[in-house]
Amino acid sequence: MLQRLPLFLIAILLAFCFTAYFTGAAPSKESESEYRAPKSGGGAKTPDELADAAYNKGAGFQKKKKWEKAIRWYEKAVKYNSKFARAYNNMAYCHRQGGEYETAIKYYKRALHIDPKLMEAREYLGQAYIRLAVASMKQTEKYMKLASKEWRQLREGKAAAQASKLEASIRKADDLRRR
Repeated sequence: MLQRLPLFLIAILLAFCFTAYFTGAAPSKESESEYRAPKSGGGAKTPDELADAAYNKGAGFQKKKKWEKAIRWYEKAVKYNSKFARAYNNMAYCHRQGGEYETAIKYYKRALHIDPKLMEAREYLGQAYIRLAVASMKQTEKYMKLASKEWRQLREGKAAAQASKLEASIRKADDLRRR
């Protein structure tokens, strides 16, 4: 059959095959730092498929404890699907691991708003509250020590009235802290 086709048709067919191969039919290596959605036409993916792909990339970075990279991928996942509760949950987890407790709490709440049955998000929300409380207690201790230092300096400087007022405030704060 090839003998019957004119030579120029065979050349066109070969040129078409080579062009298709070199312009995108061949698998390309995807960058670790950026997800590229497929070009429209032919094999276009749905937003949910794009969200799943971005989520999976984020999960890979999360396993490697690369919190910032994972967060970027989860952000892309929720950009494609704003109701993706698991992506919000994992994004919150990464923020919590990075010490950004208030941001984590925001995303855990969003995940639970979308899917109230996502018990993992509820557990981690509780963990974020605990970590935020512990961080607040550490801050409180730091400032109480600084206040006590100022009180000692007032007392040593013979400023009894100011020392007495500051001491009363320190005692009130300490009582509140212990409740």
